Amino acid sequence: MRIYPTVDESFERLHRAGWSVGEVAAATEWIVSGGNGENLLEVRGGTQAEAWWHACQQARAVGMLARAGGEVASRFLEGSSG
Repeated sequence: MRIYPTVDESFERLHRAGWSVGEVAAATEWIVSGGNGENLLEVRGGTQAEAWWHACQQARAVGMLARAGGEVASRFLEGSSG
């Protein structure tokens, strides 16, 4: 049972929304960082998939995360009312 989306799924959502992102594996954690021209993100996770999912959550918080499944939704995200 997966807890987080795959790294590929998270990367694709960020990339489609205009983020340039990368990752680093440290001794005890994964770090994902990037930017989109106006916002920066940097997150950490105990696993690679967790770090990428946290990056998606940060991108969603600023309204810049593409929807799952291929549709781009900048500032109009799933679950938003308006």
